[in-house]
Amino acid sequence: MPGKPVTHAARLDETHDAELATSVSADAKIAVLKQRVSHAPLWIVAYGISMGKSIQTGTRVRIVQHRRMRRGRVYAFIATSGTLTVHRLRGVSAGRAWLRGDGNAHDDRPVSTESIIGRVDRIEGVSTAAFVARDVIGRVRLDVDSVRRRLRRWRRTRRR
Repeated sequence: MPGKPVTHAARLDETHDAELATSVSADAKIAVLKQRVSHAPLWIVAYGISMGKSIQTGTRVRIVQHRRMRRGRVYAFIATSGTLTVHRLRGVSAGRAWLRGDGNAHDDRPVSTESIIGRVDRIEGVSTAAFVARDVIGRVRLDVDSVRRRLRRWRRTRRR
């Protein structure tokens, strides 16, 4: 059934068998998706709010094979719940990866680095500028809202 949601963060493009992706184990999903990404980029349609303004619902996201994981870049992975998710890498240690959606306050549960399908290298949609800015800047969050919050806090501390 094309268009059937696979996860809270992404859905397979209409050219792929979404029904199959929902009925297989997490390990099988990882193997199939990694093999697919190793041959050609994989486009998915993102939905949900976990990536905030960086990747909005309806944005098409291209996943490519990654050679080396780098903190601050966006990756697609199979979460512990078995869902295909797109979030930003916060760190890697001892074969585990910590990721977080830009719109989330806390990190996701750590996942095995083997669960990482690939790196998001291109998006098409309404949020392209925000994604590029965050990817170029990497570790620094240059978000207008966070700058405003910091300015408000600074002003409050000066008044006291």
